[in-house]
Amino acid sequence: MRAATIFAFLLLAAVAARFLANDAFLGDFRAFYCGAKVALQHADPYREQPLHRCELSTMPPRMTSAWRWITIPSPLPPYAIAFFAPFAMLSFAQAATIWVFLLLCGTAVTVIALLRLTSHSPVGVISALALSLFASSIMVGQPVPLWTAGLSLAALFAKQQRMALAAACVSLTLTSPQIGLAAFLSMFLWLPRSRVWLSVYLACIIALAVALLGAHAFVEYVTSVLPMHALSEVASDDQYSLTVILQAVGMPYRTAIALGSASYVVMAVVGIGLARVVASRYRDDALIVLVPPAVVLIGGPFMHFTLMAVAIPVGLVLMSKKDSPKNVAFAAILLLAIPWPMAQSFALAVLATAIAFLLAWRLRGLALSQSSIVAAAIAILALALHYMYGVRPIHGVSMGRPIAIDAAFAQASWAKLIFGSFSTGDAVSWVKRIPTWVGLVTLFLGATARSI
Repeated sequence: MRAATIFAFLLLAAVAARFLANDAFLGDFRAFYCGAKVALQHADPYREQPLHRCELSTMPPRMTSAWRWITIPSPLPPYAIAFFAPFAMLSFAQAATIWVFLLLCGTAVTVIALLRLTSHSPVGVISALALSLFASSIMVGQPVPLWTAGLSLAALFAKQQRMALAAACVSLTLTSPQIGLAAFLSMFLWLPRSRVWLSVYLACIIALAVALLGAHAFVEYVTSVLPMHALSEVASDDQYSLTVILQAVGMPYRTAIALGSASYVVMAVVGIGLARVVASRYRDDALIVLVPPAVVLIGGPFMHFTLMAVAIPVGLVLMSKKDSPKNVAFAAILLLAIPWPMAQSFALAVLATAIAFLLAWRLRGLALSQSSIVAAAIAILALALHYMYGVRPIHGVSMGRPIAIDAAFAQASWAKLIFGSFSTGDAVSWVKRIPTWVGLVTLFLGATARSI
């Protein structure tokens, strides 16, 4: 029966991957694919050219002309670009299909790992991840489902004291340094048996990157690419960082980025310390892996809304513990499970209502009447946000101050798009972020509290 279920899922995922690879935007994967392709040609994957030529060659005719003038940056560390090298050896259509298939499998692996870590029903766990991963990440080709899978598997193997596997899985998440680094350091500090394995995997990752791109790529990434990318999105309506708040109140961009970067370090330290406390309280080493990546989402210089799904596993694990603050964790999951920026579509209100009902009924175990009330509250919030999108244009004239980025880098082109249409700073751009921010803070309070 289990083999038949796995086969059926893989078949369905393969069909879905082919369909989505043809119709989804996959803009982020396009940039990652081309970044690796450029690197294989011994060129600089962070520069405007030849990255733009590659991206242009992969765009289908139906893609709007506006995107043909934009270069989507590939702001990944050198070892992450090396990770995409095998995809770059295929045609874009083939690579995109395989990539989407892997993202679907990553979502399934996340669900399976969390089911083994908790006592929740499959419906409850799937409902918590369905929109946060599928709707917000897979359609643009973001690797978030692989990061949640890596963290969830690392947490499961850490709980089982299988440190070689746990270290391998958490090393995968280093392709997103702002997420993986906190989990990596937490494991290294609090799980001594993982240190040798973590060191070996890190050495292999660095060696692979140096072999493909050279040591200078690390210097360029840290000194040029990261600062420029943070600057290109410093006022973006889709950013959830401390930096975007600071610039909105008039702080100079570079100062806001510096303080946002400092806040990341502070929250990483807080998250790693809290991980030890919470893991000891509940006697579960899985929390050593899961807590820090969720905590660092509060603050930072660059936090895109697709990353918020990384916090959900912590809430699910906390909800499964005896004497844990279940209501607080549930409230956090409820707010984080819904990609609120997508409320511009009426479909989100319908889907969010269904997700809220299933979470209340199957995850929290509320009665049908109580679950209906929770669903109605979420429906009202989603519809109110949808109405705000209807009153104001989804994208408008930028409210941001001009910036200067070296035109040789892809971030210069990207900044023109972000500042031209996606940095309005109007009311709806802030209201849509409030539920997620409240969810993150609520989850943090749930991790620090006992039973409520």
